[in-house]
Amino acid sequence: MRVKIFATLCLATVAVMMSAVQPLSAQSKIGFIDFEAALVATAEMQVEAGKMEAEFTPRQDKLTALADQLAAAQQNLAAATDAQQQAALEGQAALLQRRFERDREDLQAAIDFRRDGILQRGATKMRIVLEALRVEKGFDMVVNSATVYVSNPTLDVTTAATAAYDTAHPAAAN
Repeated sequence: MRVKIFATLCLATVAVMMSAVQPLSAQSKIGFIDFEAALVATAEMQVEAGKMEAEFTPRQDKLTALADQLAAAQQNLAAATDAQQQAALEGQAALLQRRFERDREDLQAAIDFRRDGILQRGATKMRIVLEALRVEKGFDMVVNSATVYVSNPTLDVTTAATAAYDTAHPAAAN
């Protein structure tokens, strides 16, 4: 009797283990995306890039003019022969150099801050679009192709994600 119960328990255990293994052996369908390329290629990001360029061009132009002033001051310093004139030009060049570096760093920080905010908002929207695309295409998951070395090109959803994003979030060109 004990042997019969033990055999039944063993068979039941094996059956449970086999049923647990069965779903694991099913094939998974994985989509790939170059997330950054898909996001940057969207119409909304292109419009934002244009806005950023228009916003920061005047500051970049001022920085270029300051660089020209600095170059001129350094040329004048190299041509100076009088020690007093040389000292005055060194002070002027040093002042222009500090101002140029400070303005360049400030501009870069402003650009980085603005760009990061735009990309963060876009990435949030893209994740929502990707979830809908994942369901539509029947993928179990979509992974960033940055670390994928070889894959089936039919599983690449980069272009489809950009198109779906553009459809879901049309760019306002104001």
